[in-house]
Amino acid sequence: MFKEAITALKACKRSGVEITELCIHMETTSGEIMELDIDLDENGDLIKEYNMFDTEEDYEVYLKSEDIPENILYN
Repeated sequence: MFKEAITALKACKRSGVEITELCIHMETTSGEIMELDIDLDENGDLIKEYNMFDTEEDYEVYLKSEDIPENILYN
């Protein structure tokens, strides 16, 4: 899975797509959700945030509580 993600990021870079936020959503075999957010601020500095949720339902509640911009796709 990680190789596929790196391939996708490389394809974005080659196509000239500028990425300012990367969110990685991982699920363990026991159902825990781990999320890693990496953002670039207006100065180009990295901001990293790590979250962990016990269940998919907890993660859904978190997503609904966040102000997600219109141009962001959570899939």
